[in-house]
Amino acid sequence: MRDRKAISEASRNLSVSPGDFRVSGFLESTNMRPLREASIIHGDRPPLAHGFRSIIAVREVCPPRARYDPQNLQALTLFLTESGTATVYADGVALSHEPGSLVLLARGTRLHEVVGEDAAWSTRYLLFDGPLADDVERDLRAGDDPVCRAFSPPPVPWRDAFLAVTGEVFRGGSCNPWALLSWCAELLGAVVLGESRAGTGVLPTAHGVRRSAERLMSGEPERFWSVREMATALGVPPRRLADCLKTTTGLAPAAWMRRQRVLAACRLMESGGVTVAAAAERTGFANPYHFSRVFKAETGQTPSAFRHHGVAQESDRVVGLSRRNLTPPPPLLRGEGE
Repeated sequence: MRDRKAISEASRNLSVSPGDFRVSGFLESTNMRPLREASIIHGDRPPLAHGFRSIIAVREVCPPRARYDPQNLQALTLFLTESGTATVYADGVALSHEPGSLVLLARGTRLHEVVGEDAAWSTRYLLFDGPLADDVERDLRAGDDPVCRAFSPPPVPWRDAFLAVTGEVFRGGSCNPWALLSWCAELLGAVVLGESRAGTGVLPTAHGVRRSAERLMSGEPERFWSVREMATALGVPPRRLADCLKTTTGLAPAAWMRRQRVLAACRLMESGGVTVAAAAERTGFANPYHFSRVFKAETGQTPSAFRHHGVAQESDRVVGLSRRNLTPPPPLLRGEGE
């Protein structure tokens, strides 16, 4: 490992141990320890100092079937997988690292890494610390998924820029520092402002998780889902499901599910072809009395009144959900806005 003294100094700044930039412990024996080479550039003078206090580049090869203890990332980190596969749980959400995938993760993200069984996982990553990294972090956390941007594969110019930056850090920053600053700024800006491509198998957005949950409930509106059962069906951890629903709707899972059942009942009754009792049974309520009590608490009117006066789109309005918007407006519930 080159420039060990400089790496030790950077690791103290980043609150990690030299040579262990991402993982604090190993669940397997010592032969699971990754092979790692790292180098650092300090932003101790302009122009690089305008953007970064330090940039660390790492090449790493993790053995097949290795599993590493969870640890919080100590810097804004950009990963590129060169070969092999791994499943990385970022704040509990499974994220597939495939050859060519590019993933940006926020500082503080809790990682648990599990390497695929068939081959070693070879990856490069960059750790950024400094004012520009802080700005990127704020933009990242303002997005749908505040810990991650993932692309598989990324646009070719992004991959080329990533390799140029890592190569330059390993060469000790021999190029024009303005060029290095520009490469880093353009690369991070492009990644944080981009959007994950549908069908790539990378991290689902919070809105994506919510839409999948909506489809699940609309297919079986009579079923009573526990948070764990729904999370398992969606392939996400229960905490992730709860966080996504809270972020996109402002509701805890139980309240959101109850509202979805009320919404389904509204759709059944708005044409006038389904009785209140039938709507209650088909949306999983114990009895018409319980259904009426929940329905009135959510909408401010009884099911019978809604069925009598219901019109198209009324169901979405009264429960505060919009079919036309990805982000629902504030719920129009009793006691709110008074």
